[in-house]
Amino acid sequence: MRSPYFLLSLSVLLLATSAGAAPSPTEKLLEGWWYGEAYQPIWHETTQELMHRRPDGTFEIEFRLYRNCRLVRAQKETGRWSATDTLYHTDTETVAGHAIDQTKPSYHDDYHIDALGEDNLTYTHIRTNVRASDQRVPEDFIFPACGT
Repeated sequence: MRSPYFLLSLSVLLLATSAGAAPSPTEKLLEGWWYGEAYQPIWHETTQELMHRRPDGTFEIEFRLYRNCRLVRAQKETGRWSATDTLYHTDTETVAGHAIDQTKPSYHDDYHIDALGEDNLTYTHIRTNVRASDQRVPEDFIFPACGT
């Protein structure tokens, strides 16, 4: 039987190694500002999203929800993200500036990356099978009017 100190040391070593690991090519492509607009069957509404994925593995995203092209809700979230060749994962940590219950599975999302290029991303939420497409945008990007 291994001592608890060995297991603790091993855990710290693994965390330090993964924290200092170089980003994968997929992660490098996903870094930056991305915009998407799509119909969301869960809400039965059109949403816009502006995501900023940082190289340190953190993100912030703003969602805008429209009903008949009238803004009915805007919400910001923050958290952590990671990716492999074909999978993209997010852990949401705050919603509207408030820490959330990390035990709820709805705040841990996995996506299959269907296509990824320098300026375009198509991905599918694994749990709901909802597909989305985003495009890379500049840091000073401003949300367009609904339906344009």
